Amino acid sequence: ANAVTSPSSASLQASWTATAGFSDASFIRFDEGAYKAMVDDERRTPLFEKAIRQRLAGTSDAVVVDLGTGPFAVLALSAARAGARKVYAIE
Repeated sequence: ANAVTSPSSASLQASWTATAGFSDASFIRFDEGAYKAMVDDERRTPLFEKAIRQRLAGTSDAVVVDLGTGPFAVLALSAARAGARKVYAIE
């Protein structure tokens, strides 16, 4: 339940769960087919890799976080190849 107080009150409160509004928590799952389609996208993936190379060009101390990296960590690996000092790949 969300609880919001008026601006004049001393506190603001809100709460929710990751499954708020859903009757079935099974929607939180990994879709291997969708992930493979994104990785194999010949237009999308190379553009992300190019952006990563451009952003890291000329740096030697960059730390990169790849949230939702997926099982192949494609963009995290791209960042490492592009010269990131450290890469955190988080699923």
